Amino acid sequence: MPTTSTQEPAVASRKRPAPRGTAAYPRKRAIKACQVCRARRTKCDNLKPSCSFCLKVGAKCIQSATDLSSFDPASLRILERLDELEQILRNPPNIQFHGSRDSVTDPELHATLAPLTASQAIGESIDSGSEFDENVSSRLLPGLVEEVIKWPDFSSAFGPPPTMMAAFQSRQSETFMDRFSPQQVYELEPQSAKVFLDKFFTHTHVKNPVLDEVHTRQLVSRLALHGIDWSPQSCLALLVCALGSLAAPVTGGDDISPSSPSYLAAQSFFQAAQKRLGICLTNNDIISTQCLFLSGVYMITVFKPIEAWRLFLQALSNCQTLDFLVKGGAKNLPNPLNVASPETPRTNLTSSSDGLTRYEGQTLEHAIYWSAWKSEMEMRFELQPQDFKLPWAEKPSYPAFLPSPPNISDHDPSIDALTLSEQRGWFFYLSEISLRRLSSRIRSEILTFDSYSGQGIGTLDVLSRSVGEYELQAKAWYDALPEAVRFDDTPMVDDVCKFVLRGHYNNILEMIYWPFVDAAIHYGSQGRVPARPANSSLEVSGEYLRDLAYKGLLAHVERTRNDGCGYRHRHHGTLPMIRSSTRSALVLLAAAFSLFERNSELDDGESGSGTQFDWRFSGLRMPPGWQDAVYSVVELNRYWLDEVADTRWRLETLEREYRKAQDMGLIGEDQRLDRY
Repeated sequence: MPTTSTQEPAVASRKRPAPRGTAAYPRKRAIKACQVCRARRTKCDNLKPSCSFCLKVGAKCIQSATDLSSFDPASLRILERLDELEQILRNPPNIQFHGSRDSVTDPELHATLAPLTASQAIGESIDSGSEFDENVSSRLLPGLVEEVIKWPDFSSAFGPPPTMMAAFQSRQSETFMDRFSPQQVYELEPQSAKVFLDKFFTHTHVKNPVLDEVHTRQLVSRLALHGIDWSPQSCLALLVCALGSLAAPVTGGDDISPSSPSYLAAQSFFQAAQKRLGICLTNNDIISTQCLFLSGVYMITVFKPIEAWRLFLQALSNCQTLDFLVKGGAKNLPNPLNVASPETPRTNLTSSSDGLTRYEGQTLEHAIYWSAWKSEMEMRFELQPQDFKLPWAEKPSYPAFLPSPPNISDHDPSIDALTLSEQRGWFFYLSEISLRRLSSRIRSEILTFDSYSGQGIGTLDVLSRSVGEYELQAKAWYDALPEAVRFDDTPMVDDVCKFVLRGHYNNILEMIYWPFVDAAIHYGSQGRVPARPANSSLEVSGEYLRDLAYKGLLAHVERTRNDGCGYRHRHHGTLPMIRSSTRSALVLLAAAFSLFERNSELDDGESGSGTQFDWRFSGLRMPPGWQDAVYSVVELNRYWLDEVADTRWRLETLEREYRKAQDMGLIGEDQRLDRY
């Protein structure tokens, strides 16, 4: 029609002409935020030398030295490429220890580069301006299970395993709200509240004594009797009941599966607590910080580590305003009884005494700070979030002070004495922290030996001279343990404090002997291997290294033996226990394969020319019970398969390598995996 043809040019003329360069470059907002705010996708005020958020949480604020806001997209892309080239020039690959195996043709270097470095195991690279040191060798220290599974001993056609962050991110779409129906909402009643309180303080709170038990029991009982409101006090009561519903002894308790009544009750209480958690994000009182921390404990107990880490990080952020940090630990605190802050809403159900405790002002502050600090550090080490990765050289540097235990006089009739669970909890708490600090010191010392390899000095020979001192320090810690938390060589089946402490003690032994186990499995992984001396009397040092490697393998077996009694125990540390036990099983399998190859060559009359093997570990044998240890870890991963997101790929690797060991005759018929 004529009208149509006359209107078309008019429509075209009303169109806004495209700006020059649109087809060539994508429209893109210039990057101005610091790295931390950019990762959080929040607005950054770009204050110098640190933005407000980084200053608040204590993070290192990394900002671009140049304001790029006026640059066009093409210039930004050019600058980005120049930064990448500068990073390559400033950090050339070290062929001996950190180079790409694909670019190396020497077979000896292939063997030397077998286990991956820390940066390769973790994944993506970071800016040259980052504070993270990715060049420290991870061979000297136990790495993540993802790093061990990339060893050539476990080569797979399915490619590298997903990171822990990626594996659990896939389940982010599943929300708690989807699982609830009106029939699953549980009321907080006085009778059931007492049961939850008893279980919480017996099995959960004893590992992180961040509350005043007597005061908390009174608070929860009153709210259960009169009903809950929207205050942080009610949020705390609901979290205590949620964790108490999940709490159980190490062995002999009920099976708390996702379909069990206890689990459903815990979900109901936690959902109600979530609705009251918002006010805790803006409050500076200690009860809000306690709510954030206990929410993180719940999340990790139900295997949601990403959410748990966020809550631990938020709790630690809240701790930065505590009086003992802000005022340098002054004794005369303006709020010695930890009364809730004025902005905390109060109703007729929450009285002004809800913030009062029997403890001194700094006791609960120290406790919540330490618990949030070590929990956030532990989860950050496992998750390795992109902008919060921990450098190997700084894992971890614990605070210089120890928490102040409660100082309650038994002669003061106006104050209730410490309960037995409170006493046991503080014995455990201080013992665990002292062991973690010892582990941190030994870790830092071991890392200093990494520099010897670059100087042509045998790392193992130098490091072995310090092992005896490390063993004495670990034994001194054990000898100083209070009787209430002292453990022995038998598996701890009835005491969660002893169970956890023994697991941490085994961790430090694994760390001490790790370099020797790794060197026995992978030829040259700990530096240059010296030539075998002609005089057999000079091989004494080799026998000592072999004994240290055997102790290391034995420590992996002992870990599975101790942790085995708690493989079905759901608690704050279950997820790290699954991952460390799997790492131990993989190390045992790798050692068995390496020794089998060595012994096969010797039986054939060869001197080891086919597969290189460090002569200093000649005669090394597998510890007794290693087959049962590996099998128990297979069963562990099978049990948690449906709940733990990153279990499937670990289980597939374990089963494949276990059957490989069966075919090689390393595992007897009575231990065959196929018959189960």
